[in-house]
Amino acid sequence: MRVEVQQTIMKKAFRENKSPFVRDADAFHWSGTTTVTSKNTGITYDVEVEVSLTTNSRLTEQMSACLLKAEGVRMEDLLIAEMIDPKLQGSIDIKGLPKDKIETNLSKFIKKVSKPAK
Repeated sequence: MRVEVQQTIMKKAFRENKSPFVRDADAFHWSGTTTVTSKNTGITYDVEVEVSLTTNSRLTEQMSACLLKAEGVRMEDLLIAEMIDPKLQGSIDIKGLPKDKIETNLSKFIKKVSKPAK
């Protein structure tokens, strides 16, 4: 899946599900649902997005300040989280599309998204 498409799905899920990440020790987890309509076929899919990440124990409090906001998560918060911990471990799972389950490395995704467009 193209990064732009994945980013659009995640932004929409973040907008429609205004909830913070859930913290479990050094790990953080977020999940939300949205609907996506294919431009090619016009078919609408119910999509579930899950974002999981683990950080260094000494950076947990800074990460909490970034991800545990009552107003919900934005794509920018993930970019900030990667700046806090450049060695951030995590994954993005998107379920419900024709390709069944799409799993992406969070750190690689953030690096691709944060590059300026040419």
